[in-house]
Amino acid sequence: MNSTPEGRGFKREGSMKERAFGNARWASLLNFVFYDKRMPGVIRGWRRSIKNLRADIELDGVRFRCYPFDNAHDLAILQGTLFESEREEYRFMEDQLRDGGYFIDIGANVGAICIPLALRASATVRVIAIEPNPVNVKRLQYNASLNNIANFAILPYAVGSLQKAPLYNNNRNNSGQASLYKIDGSGLAAGYIEVEAKPLLYLLSQGQVPSINLLKVDIEGYEDKALLPFFREAPRTLWPKAIVIEHAHKNLWEEDCIAVMKELGYEIVSITSMNTMLVNLGSTRRQGDGLSTQRYASKALSN
Repeated sequence: MNSTPEGRGFKREGSMKERAFGNARWASLLNFVFYDKRMPGVIRGWRRSIKNLRADIELDGVRFRCYPFDNAHDLAILQGTLFESEREEYRFMEDQLRDGGYFIDIGANVGAICIPLALRASATVRVIAIEPNPVNVKRLQYNASLNNIANFAILPYAVGSLQKAPLYNNNRNNSGQASLYKIDGSGLAAGYIEVEAKPLLYLLSQGQVPSINLLKVDIEGYEDKALLPFFREAPRTLWPKAIVIEHAHKNLWEEDCIAVMKELGYEIVSITSMNTMLVNLGSTRRQGDGLSTQRYASKALSN
């Protein structure tokens, strides 16, 4: 993790100058005070009342404004572990974007995945980041501006068939865990807000997207509702060449969308604890490029 000398660490929302960048030396102290189990519970509990504290961090050349007490990705950035927790997924996605094309990120959160990829991939990559949570949308917009990213569009919608949908805040300590599903049992549910929802095909048509090199979807159990109507209605030429889908909440799916995608001609090339990676075999055959499948096939077989 890198830092710039003008940084002053954490500031309350509204008080930090836009060009200030945080001092990474704060990270170890903050992690100890608010997350180490050896600290009294009352002290660790204070983090709930300081969710708007923020720090500007540069990590591996990517700049973020972090709210580590309100977002799990931001906490990983502060701790310097963002690019370690999903290393295989990053490598796979970078490979899919090496020649440019469109990257669709459904559930973009604060940009922890799409912004680094936009910076590291080919200059011809076009990113469409879809995120319904207005808190995350503002942070995503700011993070994109910090990195001066071109060809980057943000669509502030949920992906679904309803025009209006409830977005449940299933975890008060993680704005990235909001979902169109109310997930009971955590004890942290904190109500919902109403957001606009649009079908994926509609959003892509409005953006005049001709083809998709990579689609990533992580929307807390609503993946089947977002993807399966798209596959039923979209022309085959618009089907993504590669997909990364979070399966952590697949128990909420009404249909097994990974099984459906396999029936449609996709092949699983890797599975991690959180995500499944697939490639469109018809697409790779048309391009005469079997590199992605060959590179990751052994990993998929081992799972």
